[in-house]
Amino acid sequence: FSGSQELISEKVSDIYNDIGWLSQSFISCSCVFISRKNTLIPPSYYNKETLATFLNFAYPLDEMDEVHYKISEQAQAVAIFAIPSMLASQLYTYHHNICFFNQCIPLIEYTLKQRNGIVMAINISNKLIDVAICRENRFIFHNTFSVSSAVDILYYIAFALKQLEIAPNDVGILLSGYVSNEVKHLLKANFARISLSEDIVLPIAKDHITDHYLLLS
Repeated sequence: FSGSQELISEKVSDIYNDIGWLSQSFISCSCVFISRKNTLIPPSYYNKETLATFLNFAYPLDEMDEVHYKISEQAQAVAIFAIPSMLASQLYTYHHNICFFNQCIPLIEYTLKQRNGIVMAINISNKLIDVAICRENRFIFHNTFSVSSAVDILYYIAFALKQLEIAPNDVGILLSGYVSNEVKHLLKANFARISLSEDIVLPIAKDHITDHYLLLS
């Protein structure tokens, strides 16, 4: 869902009131917060003091944003991302051990586990798509794009491939998330190698829990 921090907080309260078992204690708890406010940097650029600056350069931060980061050894990258502080604080009251993740790292690591060759994984969420590309099990591209139509999705896929000088017939596309019939038909008409897996939930491996950190902007 989306909206102001107050509206999001109200929706979260409604969810927890309606689904009583969510308030129980769990051994571990993870939350993937889907947002365009994410960026990746090489590990050599990693410095806790400057992470917020990197993210703010890519996407201007709101005053109430919390800055988090996740180090991915598989992707050889550091993901920096923002979460509304009101939402984070509210979820911490329900689950003191909760770990937050942006959608980019789980998608990239999922892509890295696929077959050899050039693989593009696309996850479609509400008005956003994430595009991750790996070549021979090496991560080479990720971006989150705002979209409003199937044509937008096609455009950004073509944009990413052109940027990397990859021919459409050379890439295998893994499509997941909220995939409409219009999107299916449009992409199948333009790409030969597409696998549709609408039920894929961005996977979070257990080892992610051990190296999650929080920075306050």
